[in-house]
Amino acid sequence: VSPEFSNMRFGLSFTVPGGLSKRWDDNFQEASAGEFTLEILEINPTLAYKLHDKVSVAGGVRLVHSSGRVSSTAAPAGALDSLSRELENGESNDVGYNLALTVKPMDNLTTAITWRSKVDLTLDSDEVTLQAIGSGGFAFLSDIYTGSGEVTVPLPEVLTVAVAYTIKDTTIELSWDRTFWSDYDELDFDYDQSFLYEILPSVDHPFANFDNPIAKDFNDTDAYRIGVSHRMMEDRLTLMAGFAIDETPVPDHSLGFELPDSNAKMYSAGFRYKLNDQYELGLAYLYSDKEERTIEANDGNDSIEGEFKNAAAHMITTSLAMKF
Repeated sequence: VSPEFSNMRFGLSFTVPGGLSKRWDDNFQEASAGEFTLEILEINPTLAYKLHDKVSVAGGVRLVHSSGRVSSTAAPAGALDSLSRELENGESNDVGYNLALTVKPMDNLTTAITWRSKVDLTLDSDEVTLQAIGSGGFAFLSDIYTGSGEVTVPLPEVLTVAVAYTIKDTTIELSWDRTFWSDYDELDFDYDQSFLYEILPSVDHPFANFDNPIAKDFNDTDAYRIGVSHRMMEDRLTLMAGFAIDETPVPDHSLGFELPDSNAKMYSAGFRYKLNDQYELGLAYLYSDKEERTIEANDGNDSIEGEFKNAAAHMITTSLAMKF
């Protein structure tokens, strides 16, 4: 964040707004998600303008780089031993925007609302391979394809409303996120058209499962967060703690092994310590506890029936802040 000039400040951030990586070794799961990896990095330059001592607005550009890899191996019935799909080095560069409004009705109360636009991640790859292995380990050469492919995944709109209230040395922060995951209707891999006509002449072809669109029908979700920070030792040390409830967008009927998600409760704690007037060191820990999730026969899921449990994530963050 820059110093103020003519009631304006310039900001620049590097964030990870999404992403996932799932790997499965068992045959049944490997048929749809032997590996499903999506990495996202966002560079976000912003400009904020102070309309009044208590009101500011801001806008910025979302420059999003994404990369991904997909690997699936199925064992169909009949003469084929296996069908496999590999999408390597899929990459995309996409653009969106963000807007913000901050209002400070009292010296110790700050409110804010932000909007982050939808960004379609259109991952292209020139390294797509589909292969069929026949009985005895012999490859059917007519069914081996190496060429280009594309898959589009939305990074959805996010509306955030937040408030921070300070009482002496303690600040309490509350926020609500509404993520518009209903943008995600289906997962569809598109291949080179000449390949489609040559290798996939009908939906009965054994590779059709790697080409047919997969319905997702995600739901919009809410996340609720509370954070508390307390300054001590003449403001040199700040202690922090937080809690959040984060809903899953994945409905029962489209839950898949690439994202067997469930509602989560998140707990965090950490501290920031001022080494001097210029440098500040930070350390924090977050634990995400996923709820158990059961998919039953009457839930409409054609590929999964069973239970996901004991899912969790641990994250440690370190930071070094510099003022100049």
